[in-house]
Amino acid sequence: MATLARAVRGLARPAHSRLCTRALPLRVQALSTLSPRTLSTAAAAIDEEAEWAAAFKDATDAFSGEDGHETSAQRMRELVKSGLLRHTDLRDRPDRFFEAHRLLARRAVSEGPGFWIRFTVHYNLCYGTVLAVGNDDQIAALDNVEAAGMLGCFALTEKRAGVQSGLVVETTATYDNGEFVLNSPNQGAFKNWISQGHVADQAVVLADLTVGSERVGPHAFLVDMASPGISTGDMGVKTTGNDLDNAWIAFDDVRVPRSALLDAHCDAPFEMIGQRLYTGRVAVAQAALAFRRQVFEVTEAYAKQKPIPDVAGRKGRVLADIPQLRALFADASKRADALEAFVGTCEDRLAPLLKTGAVPDAGLALAIATAKVRAVEDSIDACWQLKQEVGSYALMGDSGFKHLDFLNCCKFAEGDSRVLAQKMARDVMRVYAKTGDAGDAESTRLAADLAKALAPAGGDKVATADLWDENFEKVYALADAVMDREVDEATRERLRALDGLRAKIAEHKEVEAKLKEARASTKDLVKEFEDTENALNALQSVGQIIGDVLRRLDEERFIVKASSGPRYVVGCRNKLDKEKLKPGTRVTLDMTTLTIMRALPREVDPTVYHMLNEDPGGISFGEIGGLGEQVRELREVIELPLTNPELFVRVGIKPPKGVLLYGPPGTGKTLLARALASNINATFLKVVASAIVDKYIGESARVVREMFGFAKDHQPCVIFMDEVDAIGGSRFSEGTSADREIQRTLMELLNQLDGFEQLGQVKMVMATNRPDILDPALLRPGRLDRKIEIPLPNEAARLDILKIHAGPITKRGEIDYESVCKLADGFNGADLRNVCTEAGLFAIRSDRDYVLEEDFMKAARKIAEVKKLESKAEYAKP
Repeated sequence: MATLARAVRGLARPAHSRLCTRALPLRVQALSTLSPRTLSTAAAAIDEEAEWAAAFKDATDAFSGEDGHETSAQRMRELVKSGLLRHTDLRDRPDRFFEAHRLLARRAVSEGPGFWIRFTVHYNLCYGTVLAVGNDDQIAALDNVEAAGMLGCFALTEKRAGVQSGLVVETTATYDNGEFVLNSPNQGAFKNWISQGHVADQAVVLADLTVGSERVGPHAFLVDMASPGISTGDMGVKTTGNDLDNAWIAFDDVRVPRSALLDAHCDAPFEMIGQRLYTGRVAVAQAALAFRRQVFEVTEAYAKQKPIPDVAGRKGRVLADIPQLRALFADASKRADALEAFVGTCEDRLAPLLKTGAVPDAGLALAIATAKVRAVEDSIDACWQLKQEVGSYALMGDSGFKHLDFLNCCKFAEGDSRVLAQKMARDVMRVYAKTGDAGDAESTRLAADLAKALAPAGGDKVATADLWDENFEKVYALADAVMDREVDEATRERLRALDGLRAKIAEHKEVEAKLKEARASTKDLVKEFEDTENALNALQSVGQIIGDVLRRLDEERFIVKASSGPRYVVGCRNKLDKEKLKPGTRVTLDMTTLTIMRALPREVDPTVYHMLNEDPGGISFGEIGGLGEQVRELREVIELPLTNPELFVRVGIKPPKGVLLYGPPGTGKTLLARALASNINATFLKVVASAIVDKYIGESARVVREMFGFAKDHQPCVIFMDEVDAIGGSRFSEGTSADREIQRTLMELLNQLDGFEQLGQVKMVMATNRPDILDPALLRPGRLDRKIEIPLPNEAARLDILKIHAGPITKRGEIDYESVCKLADGFNGADLRNVCTEAGLFAIRSDRDYVLEEDFMKAARKIAEVKKLESKAEYAKP
């Protein structure tokens, strides 16, 4: 599942993150058939890894490059005891093992390499070797190491042999009476530059074993550093990483028990010790890339905010705009992307072998060596180039450049880059000598050139070695060609895998779309089936009585008034939610038992449904010209409280309830309401006030009550009442019965707008041409909080309106709209729309399918003549 989680997580990684090449095609095939449950499990694994990474970063946040040996060692002991990384994770959770190294490497930019080296020596070299070649009891004892917070070191390198010696050791181990005796026969056999050698509790010591008179070669021993006969000394102050102790170790007749020999029965091949070199090389490669990535990120962030002068006067120039630095950032990022992908490939190929205890084959060994050399050497080159380009910033203590020696540590760790390159060249030359082929054309050419240079030695080893050294440039050129081939092959395979992944993702999306469509269709069919089933059941059942709940007597009984008049004490169906049967709720009663069978929605007058079914048309606010300020006021009073009610809560004010639109006829009051209905996500009721008035006493008030009741049941809701002066006129003492009915309707409207019951998310919009005759009680704040005048348009507004109405018209030639507007002085919006209609009619009369400027001019003059016949309504503004 960890592999699956890593594959799913990799889909969301940025371009510079690593990609699996050899394993990815299998993951792509697996991902395309995942069930929702498997995907959920993978997501949980991703969350678990993210939580672990956060915990690990918190646990290592305190270490500092300024710490002394003992302080740094104590922090390491606390990390070991925390159990965040188990000693067996190298085998069981290799992805977590490598991720821990990457996280620490990014800290090395600011704190130096000391803690990272201490960490990898402990987990990889020391106890990783125990995990590789130890027996079951020795591996089980790793739990005790964790519980006690013990530290380990790896005593391989000796003074005479140096870091390039491989497994060449002079330290001896002699079997004597059930014990092993360790000795350093001379100073050249002293273990040298042993990281964590001073503070370690245990050490894995490599010594040349002799049993009886037979020398059986280097073997590994887990030795207690407190054993008598062990002496240590400090290697001195270093250029970086001085929080890490480095020691020499000497052995003088150190006696250790037989159980100290790792894998005493030799059931595992000794080459398994070399497996720690492979894990170490991958970890070193990833550390170098993580360090380099952090240095570039920190430096690029600085360069993007560092202003620089510009001779051309360009403003806002920063250091990152310098061409060579910009090119370096881009090129280094591209190279890092490729290397991170390649190193990630090596990790994915190595991980299964760590779990099974197998040794990497020659192909994987070459790939890991290539990853280590290329990652480290390219990081050194890129960081050195960056240091030359950023000026004095590279000298700052917090820039990260002061710890560049970390990359030098990576260069020599787990196999010097030069030694690995030499080994690659030698391996290729052996193959070339046998087959005449070095794997590809370029490598074969270089191998032939080197073979020609070595030919004068005639097979003599000493002469061959001299010529080999003399032609070192050709040796390294051949090694570079081999590494280029390894990286290119991995890149091609990665690209093929990515193509396969993209195809599978596209296929998955297509299938997912079809599945969604099928589910939606199934859902519709199920709903249709249920509706049909309910209809059939209704036809087969006997009729039911409609009534209203008056009161609840107890948990089971209710008093219900039937529509025919009688009142009953009745029970309720078990499936019904009794808490919803409030007084006033309409219900149905069984014809025989009078049991409440179901709750019914509020009874709504058909007139209210007619208000709901009005079609406003697809009008946007952009189609209303010359009323920008009025549109803003309307939207902030009606739309804003419905869409963002939290704004009013934060400010601490109550949102307005309603607005009055007033102004001369034809100025756009109704058009504003239609635009509001088309653009707001709410129920919209449109009613003409005169339609509410009924000749029967009380009916008009009832319609008003039902209208507001329906609106409250379907919140958010906007009620638009046009021509409100039909029922909202000022009240007077004298009048006919019809006048008194209108006044009763007005009083019901006033009560609904600001009575005991809260309107909630119900908003009221009213429109009138006669605001001067409206009742003051209707106009007061709390009912109509804002009054918006919709005046006759001025010249600029007329121009906007005319252009909007003329937009869909087929025209020919330039139209001087401003001249037309000058002829339309005093026109309202409706008049301007009529101008466009008349212009079109002039074109039709002339047998044309397009309109000319002349048509607009004639239409404007015609409408102006007609408007002289209109009377002007005079009124006072509210």
